[in-house]
Amino acid sequence: MKLFVAIGLLFANPLTTITPSTVAMDKEIPAYAKWSRLALKETTKKYPNAKIIDYLYMGTVPQDDKMIATFQLWLKENSKEFGVRVKVTYDTVSQQYVNVEFEEFARPV
Repeated sequence: MKLFVAIGLLFANPLTTITPSTVAMDKEIPAYAKWSRLALKETTKKYPNAKIIDYLYMGTVPQDDKMIATFQLWLKENSKEFGVRVKVTYDTVSQQYVNVEFEEFARPV
């Protein structure tokens, strides 16, 4: 009987309750997340037959009153694999994107 009471108290105690929402709140969303989603979306549009197989955030640098977030993606289309550097330029005040640039590159030897 004492075992059942102890188990009941354990599960009734709000300090030991972990819900998905509390776990999600513990994880901080990076500042570049919005631009990452845009880079992935625009890459999918530009290369509709390619599959994105790898992704790397390279950093963000200021340029006048704008910022440039750079992402490096690795794509596979049929048997060809290649890299694409995606630069997302956005306005720092309005937080709206201004431009997206793509630069393909080959696998380093």
